Amino acid sequence: MPTIDAVSLDSTNAEEASRFFSNVYGNTRIEPVARDKFALSVSSCVIDGVSAFSLFSPTGMGLSSFFDGYCLAFAPDSGMIAGAGAAAGMEASRGIVLDCGTGVHRRFPENFSAAGMTFTVGEVNRALSQLLDGPVSDRLCFKASLARRPHAYALIREIASTIRAGFSGDAPLKAAPLAAANLKDAALNLLLQSVPHSYSERLTAGDALPSPRHVRRAIDFMQANMARPIALADVVRASGASARSLQSSFRRFKESTPMNYLRQLRLNAVRVQLLDVRSRDSIASIAQRWGFTHIGSFSSAYQQAFGELPSETYRARAHGGGAGD
Repeated sequence: MPTIDAVSLDSTNAEEASRFFSNVYGNTRIEPVARDKFALSVSSCVIDGVSAFSLFSPTGMGLSSFFDGYCLAFAPDSGMIAGAGAAAGMEASRGIVLDCGTGVHRRFPENFSAAGMTFTVGEVNRALSQLLDGPVSDRLCFKASLARRPHAYALIREIASTIRAGFSGDAPLKAAPLAAANLKDAALNLLLQSVPHSYSERLTAGDALPSPRHVRRAIDFMQANMARPIALADVVRASGASARSLQSSFRRFKESTPMNYLRQLRLNAVRVQLLDVRSRDSIASIAQRWGFTHIGSFSSAYQQAFGELPSETYRARAHGGGAGD
């Protein structure tokens, strides 16, 4: 079942607003733009690593945030949504997708309002892994705004509005977690299939060469049992094929062996939890949860997969910004 939460804030205290944003999205600093004058109202509906939000500040505000994910900003009633890098200065009416991993630093004017959706890297990679039928470890690079995809932009905006409405009143989405999860996945899949990004070509190629049924059965078994001890014989049995046939098919369609594929799935799961700002678990306990009992071997495999040590990922989550000291 998905983790569902609805949180809101009406505050005249910038420190309180900073704590609110940091708890929901990660390391964030909110500052008033005028002395002794600050007000902010925020509503955020979170389904696993995806949120639909709206905010309004009659006084304006400054925002510095390091969020390990992406933000799709919808057209606000006033002002602009902008971020670092190539996206800086782009109007939200164009439907921009911001990679917030490098940090967003902006000052917003009086009577600023905005709405949008945020997607953690973990949830984006999970959805993309399902579309590709394979593990994804790299961060996506979105290559265009949604200006050229007006129908997709309108649909995602409508989904965000539906999610926010579903958390109001008697909160029907809280009583229907599978419906909430389906809305979240619909937004993710629209984003991944409508906006060009660094995996778009692989998505198209994957449609032309689907995996054999026994490979898909093996992957389904792995994903359902990642947290349990699994031997190759278990995977072979679940696939319904011979060990030789399964090994050969994985090499051809996944460029991997079944057990290496399983290890990458588990490493991805570890990374998602290391980046979760709500988690207070240690690196060792997270690694052990996903079957890595030897911390040295785990650290080496993690570094090979993601280009950084688990401790660097953990520090980046805790302090904001990139990995490393």
